[in-house]
This record gives sequence, structure tokens and C-alpha cells, in this order.
Amino acid sequence: MGGTQVDQVVTSPNGIFFIETKHYDGWIFGNEKQ
Repeated sequence: MGGTQVDQVVTSPNGIFFIETKHYDGWIFGNEKQ
């Protein structure tokens, strides 16, 4: 299974924001209660 992960730091007058972005290949299983 392949994937990508990117971490970003954004600074602005309102604060510092840490953003984590992930992309995975494959299926995701579940339902509305999980």
C-alpha cells in the first residue's frame, strides 16, 4: 500500500497553524457508527 504525507506550518496574524495532510491508496471500510 502506498501513500503520501505532508506536514505544513502556516503563520498568520491570527496564530500559528500546523496542518497534516495524508493520502493513502486503497479501500476505507466502516459505517456511520464507527
